[in-house]
Amino acid sequence: MAEGWYPCLHSGRALYYLHTGEVWKYGITTKGERGRYTSRFLQDNGVLYVIQFKGTVTECLQEEQRKLFAYPLLPENLARLELDRLLRPPYNPVLK
Repeated sequence: MAEGWYPCLHSGRALYYLHTGEVWKYGITTKGERGRYTSRFLQDNGVLYVIQFKGTVTECLQEEQRKLFAYPLLPENLARLELDRLLRPPYNPVLK
C-alpha cells in the first residue's frame, strides 16, 4: 500500500492518512484471498492482502484479537499525534 488517504470506518473521519506499510485492517477468512476480497476491492482501496498467520479458525481468531488489542501500542500508532491515534486499524469498524 502506498502513502495516502484510506477509508476509515470508526474514527469519525471518512478518510484517514496512512504511511506506506501501516495496517489498514486485520481480519480472518476461511475462503482465502480471492474469497475474502475481490481484486477490484483491493485495487480500488489501494491495499494489499497479506497473510500474517495461518492456523485453525480458533487460533486465527485469537491472533486477530491479539493484534487488535495490541494495535494502540504499535509504533506506527504511537508516532501519531495523540489526537490522531486510533484504537484499532482504520478499516476495522468494531473491536471483537
